[in-house]
Amino acid sequence: MSTDADARQARKIFIVEDQALIVMLLEDVLTRAGHVVCGTAGKPALALAQIPDSGAEIVLMDINLGPGPSGIDVALELGPDPAYAFVFLSAYPAATWESQLGRVRGAPFLNKPVEPTELLRIISRF
Repeated sequence: MSTDADARQARKIFIVEDQALIVMLLEDVLTRAGHVVCGTAGKPALALAQIPDSGAEIVLMDINLGPGPSGIDVALELGPDPAYAFVFLSAYPAATWESQLGRVRGAPFLNKPVEPTELLRIISRF
């Protein structure tokens, strides 16, 4: 059986999301497409601790992770030129985060619920 990732390189993807059901849905979409989910975290501190050693190439990052730092803050704390690309997710419209998203150069934004074909299209750009 051929997957979408067969036509291009499978990616190692880390998911930062505080809602377990969304994590499960994202994992399902990504693994069915042939990508590898190399880790998940639901809290900023866990993401900061786990991402650097995860081998991730791409980080799917929820912006609103509850009280405390946002996903944008986590991305910025990981460094100005990380070895991985960020894709930001939020149930709020992009306009809500526009001024903050500009702080993370070129990172795409997807509204939740994420459309699987759009997610895979964005990932294929990396």
